[in-house]
Amino acid sequence: MHSMTRNGFFGLILTAALFVSAAAAGETYELKYKFAEGDVLRSKVTHLVNVTTKIQGNQQTAQSRTASTKNWKVEKIDDDGNITLVHSIEDLNMWNKVTDRPEQVFDSTSPEPPAPIFERAAKSVGVPLSRFTISKNGFLQDREELMESAHAPFNQVTVVLPAEPVEIGAKWDSPTDVQIRTSKQQLKKVKTRQLFTLESVSNGVATIDMKTQILTPVENPEIKVELIQQLANGKIKFDINAGRIIRQDLDMDETVIGFQGEASMMKFLGRMQEELLTEPLQTATAPTPAKEKVRTAGVPTPAKRPEDETETE
Repeated sequence: MHSMTRNGFFGLILTAALFVSAAAAGETYELKYKFAEGDVLRSKVTHLVNVTTKIQGNQQTAQSRTASTKNWKVEKIDDDGNITLVHSIEDLNMWNKVTDRPEQVFDSTSPEPPAPIFERAAKSVGVPLSRFTISKNGFLQDREELMESAHAPFNQVTVVLPAEPVEIGAKWDSPTDVQIRTSKQQLKKVKTRQLFTLESVSNGVATIDMKTQILTPVENPEIKVELIQQLANGKIKFDINAGRIIRQDLDMDETVIGFQGEASMMKFLGRMQEELLTEPLQTATAPTPAKEKVRTAGVPTPAKRPEDETETE
């Protein structure tokens, strides 16, 4: 009788545990951006790039490191919940080094004038760069370039979130077309998509895995070389209650052979880290033009293999 009671007790515990497990497995999470007019989101962004190129037996390595403070100001939110933001850069610190050439440095907080190679970048500091509108899920609705950029605008400006509440393990995607210009100055459209997976939720923070996939068959190495900077994979941390991304860690590791003859090779290593700054968003100040700043910053250390970096600087 005692044995039966004990077995029954453990049976109840097992049943309860299975019930809780099943309930947790069926729990859904609503991932939506939650901004208010006047909000200012400031993030520290670091890009590390290491590109090794070999052509006809000659090898060259180009390394770069860029650190900036990104500023997004919420301009308005319409009746449908679409969010209009203005993007600017508060400060910019750049370093690059090419084989057999001296390193070059630019610091927007320094009174020193920029080298010619950085003049265009220097003009982008402290001024509105673009105005864009996204849905509550992050889909780009409209974009206006307020200043000419050295880079083509991306089809997406932030992580796309699912339209409906999702469970752990759920997947969703964001298709996009990438325009590639060939050596013959022809434009080729390549279909890609970002595939997202909700990996876990802990203390109100969702961890989302992101992988970039090429959907259009691409055999031409010239086109592959142009695509490699688009092929980011990594992890995103999203604060569900606050409705915003608090950290991104994205990596690129691609090799292309034959883009300039059979003996040519390019190895591209990249890392992008972005972390939301903790200052009160409602009271964060607008960007100050670089010329008004007199602080100085140290010279960044040379970029090595991006995977050797473990923390956002």
